[in-house]
Amino acid sequence: MTFPLMSAGLLRRHPERPGAALALLYFTNSFGAAIGVLVSGFLLIDRLGLPGTIQLAGALNLGLAAVVWLLARNPDPAPVPDPASTPGQGVPSAPVSVRLMLAIAFLTGMASFIYEIGWIRMLSLVLGSATHSFELMLSAFILGLALGGLWVRGRIDRTPDTLRFLGLVQVAMGIAALATLPLYGATFDLMQVVIKGTARTDAGYAIFLASSHAIALVVMLPATFCAGMTLPLITFALLKAGRGERSIGAVYAANTLGAIVGVVAAAHVGMPLLGLKGLIMAGAVIDVALGMLLLWRFTRSGAPRLAPIATAASVVAFGLVMLGVTFDYHQMASGVFRRGEIFTAGDAGIKYYRDGKTTSVSLLDFEEGLSLRTNGKSDGAINMRPGKRISDEITM
Repeated sequence: MTFPLMSAGLLRRHPERPGAALALLYFTNSFGAAIGVLVSGFLLIDRLGLPGTIQLAGALNLGLAAVVWLLARNPDPAPVPDPASTPGQGVPSAPVSVRLMLAIAFLTGMASFIYEIGWIRMLSLVLGSATHSFELMLSAFILGLALGGLWVRGRIDRTPDTLRFLGLVQVAMGIAALATLPLYGATFDLMQVVIKGTARTDAGYAIFLASSHAIALVVMLPATFCAGMTLPLITFALLKAGRGERSIGAVYAANTLGAIVGVVAAAHVGMPLLGLKGLIMAGAVIDVALGMLLLWRFTRSGAPRLAPIATAASVVAFGLVMLGVTFDYHQMASGVFRRGEIFTAGDAGIKYYRDGKTTSVSLLDFEEGLSLRTNGKSDGAINMRPGKRISDEITM
């Protein structure tokens, strides 16, 4: 409830630029979350333990409650006015359907977390599955959302057509997500350079963590930057249409529900059925389809070529990825984050590979024997050739 309530309160105090107020609040809330992930994971849990970290978070909330209580003693401003009737704010390019906007909020939230589940698995094969690696990936994802909200803050109130802008953002997000697939192979090479070039010391580990965060940002930032614009734009479109403060909570609820459905669907259905490449492409289909719907339905006569151009670009992007991108299972099974080694077909054969609900499982056939791996880490080996010694390359 906190974000919708804060949004409504901020809009009442700054009704002259409702879009900027929404985007700024979305930025600060998301940026705080990104910092909170890093501070709790790398500092507080080590110093305070899990109970102490949770108690500190509770104390911060109680402190914030006291501050809000003091602020609430001032007279409450009137509810946010209809921006459509405010001079200089403009009007929507076409009548806005609340159901359509809530459906878009739901589906784009679903797509975003389909990406997150896919990216976390992809990057776990590069950065490792340790807790610190997950915290870096989560922080990178949320930071992208925050920066998208910050960027759109200076433009949202000035855009002549909010829905057309939203359509372009949706298409850009889908294409940016697709772009992570051809980029993926290079992340193994980057991690190999990091592992080979750093010593196994505290300083080396710090370099490893910083490099891991940078790799996660390279993969996630473009698409999540776009995702960070969607909620402010959807909410602002409804406010411009005179839907009032209730639209803030409705959009936030629909987006959150979509995120939950996206996580469940990606982990339990999409990952085992489609694999990593197919999962990311499925999320991109959702975002691009939403963008196409908005562009074809709400594009003004002033930009008649925009929808056809966006459609053509999307078709080309999907075609290139579908036909031109193939994941290298040798790379993905190599566990590059451990020793900086990347396997090739000459090192081992791939007997089995599958992206499951909780881990990616591979069975590699080395000259010395078979190695069973989960997320690139060897969990067992067997010598199938008598007289051959199983090397550390297989067991570690």
